[in-house]
Order: sequence, then structure tokens, then C-alpha cells
Amino acid sequence: MLTKAPFGFYAGWVAAASIVNLAVVLKWANVEMTPRGWNIFGVVCILAAAALAIAARVWLRNYLFPLAIAWAVSSIAVKQSGNTAIVVAAAVATVIGLVTAGSIVTSLKDSTNKNA
Repeated sequence: MLTKAPFGFYAGWVAAASIVNLAVVLKWANVEMTPRGWNIFGVVCILAAAALAIAARVWLRNYLFPLAIAWAVSSIAVKQSGNTAIVVAAAVATVIGLVTAGSIVTSLKDSTNKNA
């Protein structure tokens, strides 16, 4: 637990930062997209982060990875507060991250029933 928690949280934060950095590199490289295209790309990136949160919880059994993703996408929503599509996608991803992170409670409950 002492190593799994900080590394899971750190890995989640790095995963979210990597996705954001992809968008930054595309913008830096002067990739031309319409504003709607950038919105769609942003929504896809945010939903990809939510999918990573679910995958980390299921396959790695790490509940802090999705929590870091939820934190990161909620920060994106705050920064992009005037962009409705991004805010809605970030809200959905935040809920997914929090529910996925909270699934440890049911996981712990199931593990106590197996020993009975």
C-alpha cells in the first residue's frame, strides 16, 4: 500500500499530463484545425483519459490513478470554463474517475465476504 498509492497517483497525473502535452505539441506544430475540430480533439483526449482511469482500476487494481485523472480533468474544465463541450466532457470524465476510484469500497466489501 505504501508504494502502490503514491505511484498510482503519480502515474495518473503523468498520464493526464501526457494527454494534455499531446494537444500542446499539436498546437505548437501549427496543426491546422477548425475550432470545432480542436473541440472534438479535446473531448476525445478527455474521454481517453477517462478510459485510462477505468483500465488502470480494472487491470492494475489501483484506485488512486483514476482519482488523479479526475483531478486533472476537473482542472482542465476550470481552465476551459468558456468552452462548453470541454467542460461537459471533463465533468463526465471526472464522474467516471471518482466512481472508478470509489469502486475500491465495493472491492473491499467483496474481499471481506470471500473470507467468511
